[in-house]
Amino acid sequence: MALNMITVRDELMAELGKISDGKFDATKNLIVSVALKDKSSKLTFESLNLFTNLNHRFLLNCTAALQDLLERQLSEFDIGYIPGSEEASCAELSEIEKLDEIAKELSNHARQAVFSHTDDRLKRLSFYCVCLSLQNPDKKILFVRSFSRKKEFFRKGVFRLAFREGQYNAVTDKQLLFDDLFDCVIWDNKVAIMNRYNFTQMFGYSQSDEIKLKACIAKIQHLINLKNADEFERFCSNNLNAMSKAIHLTENQRFGTLTFDCLKEQITKHNIDIAIWQDNKGKEGFEFDSHPMRAWNILSLLDDSHLSSEMTNQKYRVNSKLPTA
Repeated sequence: MALNMITVRDELMAELGKISDGKFDATKNLIVSVALKDKSSKLTFESLNLFTNLNHRFLLNCTAALQDLLERQLSEFDIGYIPGSEEASCAELSEIEKLDEIAKELSNHARQAVFSHTDDRLKRLSFYCVCLSLQNPDKKILFVRSFSRKKEFFRKGVFRLAFREGQYNAVTDKQLLFDDLFDCVIWDNKVAIMNRYNFTQMFGYSQSDEIKLKACIAKIQHLINLKNADEFERFCSNNLNAMSKAIHLTENQRFGTLTFDCLKEQITKHNIDIAIWQDNKGKEGFEFDSHPMRAWNILSLLDDSHLSSEMTNQKYRVNSKLPTA
């Protein structure tokens, strides 16, 4: 069922009102949890033991995140489209595989142990979540942010000093670094995604996205007799931008007008580094090369990204195009 963006915006405004009216008690109703990922990618959740002043700081960050979200253009989640910095995509939790289950775990603080700060466990951090319990004890709103190596400092070659009792001394223990941004907000069985790349790194793709990608790869395979199609599919699966581009271009009406011969002509005209091969029936096709310098060449060709200037005769490879008519 399609989400109504007017309703979504109204709901977010209501949530903002509940946490910014001065009555919300962050000392009692705010919990920060971390997600740890083991070698099998299984997640476990533990809560942070915070000083009271930090609860208020996190509440300010959550309030600012909702205000920022309400200033963005909201649209329905579509794996074939990556929103810009002024946009956010929204979906039902059930559309994102396992996210509903993860949200329930993040909301169930009674089952969470207190996070134990060790070097090994710091390396396993995947993301953190600020959970606000609203007027109804069962009603929660979650603010989620990915962890990266940048959010854990004492990096090699860098040293930090702390001022204590009139002197500076080196900080030798590893510390966690939090910023004021969030990658998604979860409320009332819905999710608003502000950073698609981080969101995908945290939660992966849904099963429907993978099915859609396979259908797109099949269309490409049919058009260009693609060699190393399995490698091409892995490349797209592991790269959000590649996956989105593959789905977007194959769903575009223009894809149906492409022919193998016109694509082959473009390869020659623009000197694109794509090898042409023949199968055992003598049928020609294009070969996918996973080398980082050439992995995007197939998608760029299909997306008509190689253009020539009529004014200078200069050839270009472009990242985006805007039709003039």
